[in-house]
Amino acid sequence: MKSQESDDSAARVARAAVMTEAGSDLQLQEFPRPAAPLRGLLVRVACCTICRSDLHTWKGRRPGPTPAILGHEIVGVVAELGEGVSQDSAGQPLAVGNRVTWTLHSCCGGCRACVDWRLPMKCELLRKYGHDACDHPPHLRGGFAEHCVVDRGTGVIKLPDSLADHVAAPANCAAATAVAGLDAAGFKSGQSLLILGAGAVGCYAAAFAKMTGARQVIAADRLAAAQRFGADGVIDSSDTATVADEVRAATGVD
Repeated sequence: MKSQESDDSAARVARAAVMTEAGSDLQLQEFPRPAAPLRGLLVRVACCTICRSDLHTWKGRRPGPTPAILGHEIVGVVAELGEGVSQDSAGQPLAVGNRVTWTLHSCCGGCRACVDWRLPMKCELLRKYGHDACDHPPHLRGGFAEHCVVDRGTGVIKLPDSLADHVAAPANCAAATAVAGLDAAGFKSGQSLLILGAGAVGCYAAAFAKMTGARQVIAADRLAAAQRFGADGVIDSSDTATVADEVRAATGVD
């Protein structure tokens, strides 16, 4: 095993912001910093953006175990390579000190969901970063911490120096969700697109649609943020009764 971290056992601790119950202030706690698991990684967290699901969990709107270390939109620097790891999921050589991001879950790669359905997010042994209780080892499986354990069966990608941390962090959640939604809808170049909601996913959808040749992109929301990501227009959705009429007027489509 290769490491750039101190071998001093007294230094093998990591701090994390822990959610102890919904709606309460996060508590700064220390945990033992484990070694990288077999065919996995130990990563020093450099950036973790806040997903809407993190907010829903903290507010109690989304069920989840406690205590927990939230956060799954993560970029980090490889601190340790587990045995059997020499490259990322794209085949790029991987070494201590490389900057990486990874999928928001791990999977077994052998169950029916992984093999037959090709839906690893429905794996029978699914584990999601930022959604597990942290009161049992390896504890550190969320982004609101100094280190995170990355399990085998996780898609890991080495990042180029040109891609900033805050840009790369949402790639495996908000950006991936937008791409999956466009794929599921069968969106094609030359079509028009109406986006209901211009949060992070909606803004990514607007950007991807314009990049792939959308004829017109309109976002219905209370915010104008989508125009910065390529939307041709934004319709105020505060009055839901007029949204359909405004879409017809903007597109000329009945």
